[in-house]
Amino acid sequence: MKLIAALVLFYPLIIPVWKNGPLNGDNTMTPETRPFLTEPEVRTQFELFKEIADPSVRSKMVFELVRSNNPAAVPLMTRLLDSEKDPLVKTDLLKAIFNMRKIKACGKTNTIKRFLNDPHPSSRAYAAALMVDNSFDLDSVLAALRKEKSKFVITLAFKELLLTPDAPAENQLLELLESDDPLLAGETAGVLAASSKNPDEIQALAKIAEDQRLTVRSELAASLAKRKYGGLSLLSTLAKDENSSVRAFVASSTPNAKRLSLYLELSKDIDWEVEVRRLAAISLGLLDDPKSIASLRKAIADTSAPVRKAAETSLIALSPSEKVLNGIIANELAEKTSRAAAVTVLGSLKFAPAAPEILKILAESKNDDVTLRSIKALGQLKYNKARAKVMKRAESRNPSIRSAVAKTLGVFAEKKSFNTLLKLSDDKTATVATEAVKAMGVTKSSFFNTRLLRALKQMRSSAEIRSNACWSIAKTGNTPAAALAQLERLALEQVIPAMEMMEYDSDFVRISAVLALVDLGAKSPAAKEKAARALEKLTSESAAGEFEAEIAGDTLKEFARQAKLYMNGEKKIPQTPYPTTKPTLTATRMK
Repeated sequence: MKLIAALVLFYPLIIPVWKNGPLNGDNTMTPETRPFLTEPEVRTQFELFKEIADPSVRSKMVFELVRSNNPAAVPLMTRLLDSEKDPLVKTDLLKAIFNMRKIKACGKTNTIKRFLNDPHPSSRAYAAALMVDNSFDLDSVLAALRKEKSKFVITLAFKELLLTPDAPAENQLLELLESDDPLLAGETAGVLAASSKNPDEIQALAKIAEDQRLTVRSELAASLAKRKYGGLSLLSTLAKDENSSVRAFVASSTPNAKRLSLYLELSKDIDWEVEVRRLAAISLGLLDDPKSIASLRKAIADTSAPVRKAAETSLIALSPSEKVLNGIIANELAEKTSRAAAVTVLGSLKFAPAAPEILKILAESKNDDVTLRSIKALGQLKYNKARAKVMKRAESRNPSIRSAVAKTLGVFAEKKSFNTLLKLSDDKTATVATEAVKAMGVTKSSFFNTRLLRALKQMRSSAEIRSNACWSIAKTGNTPAAALAQLERLALEQVIPAMEMMEYDSDFVRISAVLALVDLGAKSPAAKEKAARALEKLTSESAAGEFEAEIAGDTLKEFARQAKLYMNGEKKIPQTPYPTTKPTLTATRMK
């Protein structure tokens, strides 16, 4: 079995994000710190383990070894199995070895095999799964499963069988397929369906497809659904199953052209189960065929909102021809049941001929959903003739509509709408105000300089309004001295009032301020000087500030490193591995 190296995590690259829009807590989020122990530290734990008498402490040590993320721990834990007396610790060791199997395989050893008959179900489960994972004596595993009663053991073992490339031979599984235990029969059917070159040729599976036990049919359907090809006859039978969960597996099966007829049938409204129709709509979106598009056009008028949403997403993904889009204008856009989805499809595909009709819909709409979609679509279409109608919706009670108005007016970038954007930037709903501040940057107009400077100073507001203001100032290209000074202050000083002290702003705000100075520095020597000074301080050794707070933590230092390379004209910025930490070690602490 091929071994998989331990995952290496990296800090996010922020420059591509910055070029596309403002930074925030989500698009600058760093991964969770990955614990790691060196090989000598792992060996030390191994030696300490043998000295600890308390089994509860040994159990804690086992999972600390798992968190070491070092493959050296696996053979050592396998050795510990031979000498361990406590049954629960043995189970913990087996589970630990199983959890580390993607880092290092435990190897072919009789140490694992003897646990197939262990009194504890968990031990039997992990032993069987490890033997399957290592393709080690599958005959013994299958023999043990024939008499197994534990659902956990059967499920875990067969889950590994589905993942291994060395599945048992077909004749080894057919006997298990006849089991009276529906779970064992179903899991076996799943492995056969996954591993067979042509499952339609296995007569026993045709019988299983009509088995009265739902568990058995469901496992077969789930396994067939994951295949790229094959099993069409079996899937056709299962597509007519009386149970909606079985049909749902068929509807979500890996799309290929030969399965198109199944998706078309399952997408029809006569099937009362919403999830089946929704999944069929998703599958149709992955098959570029006139029949798929025709079916999806019907589905955007479905009685269920999730189905309509899936259908519109699929239509957008297929990007139909101009002829089809004109047909959507003439038909689906005119019908109330499909109008909202049709607006989104036409706007997302930037089909300009639809703009006048969508504007009419906006003018007449009394439905919030249709109104919201129309405003977004008109912005996507950059249909400036809609400015006046869009501005009127700035008074809506719905904050989502007001946010959409702000975004669309930013795209239009017309002076007649600038006062509306100013008003929206003071909206009582933070998301609306933040969107309006971002829209100011999209207009690239110096008209908003005063308001953007005020946004930079709104220390008691959401951090995102300040990061958006940084981005917008960079986009306008204007460099009033007061704005440059405030950007530098955000980057380097403690500006946020907290109780009776001051704190640094969020990392994404601070690096946004620096990047704004970098961008403005392309034309302004003063901005360039401030950017260079800020980056020098942020990338230097930690400078102790007030209350012994560091001027920059590891994450901000890394972002500053990237910003420095960006300022120096580097086109490709290398990623930096995210640091590991040493996990807390129970035995070491006790010693």
